[in-house]
Amino acid sequence: MNLNQWEQAVKLHLSAIEILLQNVLEKEYNVSLKAVDTGSNEDAAEEMQQAGKVIRFLEKNFQSEVFLSFSEAWVNQLAGQLLNGEANNEKVIDDLIIEFSEQLMDMISGALGEVGIEIEMTNFEIIPENKMTRAFNLQQYFRANLHAVSNSGGSDEQQPFLELRVAASHPDKKAMQSSEKAFSEDNPFKDERYTEAVQRYAQHADITQTKNSGYKPGVSMQGKAVEFEDFGKTKSVKNSREVRNIDILKDVEMNLSVELGRRDMPLGNILQLVKGSVIELEKLAGEPVEILVNGHKIAQGDVVVIDEHFGVRISNLLASKERLKNLQ
Repeated sequence: MNLNQWEQAVKLHLSAIEILLQNVLEKEYNVSLKAVDTGSNEDAAEEMQQAGKVIRFLEKNFQSEVFLSFSEAWVNQLAGQLLNGEANNEKVIDDLIIEFSEQLMDMISGALGEVGIEIEMTNFEIIPENKMTRAFNLQQYFRANLHAVSNSGGSDEQQPFLELRVAASHPDKKAMQSSEKAFSEDNPFKDERYTEAVQRYAQHADITQTKNSGYKPGVSMQGKAVEFEDFGKTKSVKNSREVRNIDILKDVEMNLSVELGRRDMPLGNILQLVKGSVIELEKLAGEPVEILVNGHKIAQGDVVVIDEHFGVRISNLLASKERLKNLQ
């Protein structure tokens, strides 16, 4: 991948980021690309240090290291909207930024998969400022600087903006060669299906885990200011991100169903139904269907045809905590 391809790839995501911001912040934003560059890990680290929060994660298939740098204004907007503007706990805000980053990357990976480019992101973490220079493990990084300005009126110069800086190490050459077909054109994302898909995934994005985590503004979450009755040797309780071992439930059978849509009808109209009657559903054509487990919604998806059978491609999963809550 060269600098021109990197620039085109970033530009293709601007409208999707606008949709994601509108879904999360409930306000329209205009996102623009201000600069792209490529350079050393020292250059990338210096740029990242100017941010409020920096996320690092790994892309396994292309062996790339990626950084997202959110400005203080971006962090404050997310915290203000999702945590009632009163969040004073750094850990809660860190979780919120990580979840926003995961949603953004899930949106991109899902869309890339539809055009034949498989990517896998892992190990999302916050990088403290005092560890920034040691966090960049590779030599060369593509960089991009994005600005998001609210469409509430006035010129871009007059309005405060949200800044997102991106740094991604150059992909592994062998991995790039293995995806030669997908990257055969000057612009690897030229297929219009990708633009349509990435915007569709952005429409379905929803940050629920942190928003519904039970966090109460002003209540200490560090365990320093509150005393509890001693219940024995247990000293801590793992949060939803740490609870991974559910092997004991793997053999439990559950009913999975897909709901195309619903319609409320008077009993009199139902009694008039005959063979050939058409029932108009409330769901619009093209909207995702609901995926239910034991009658509880866990995801949304798009209907596909596999040989002679119908199937559903999952486009949006509820946050893990929300899914477990729904299954209770």
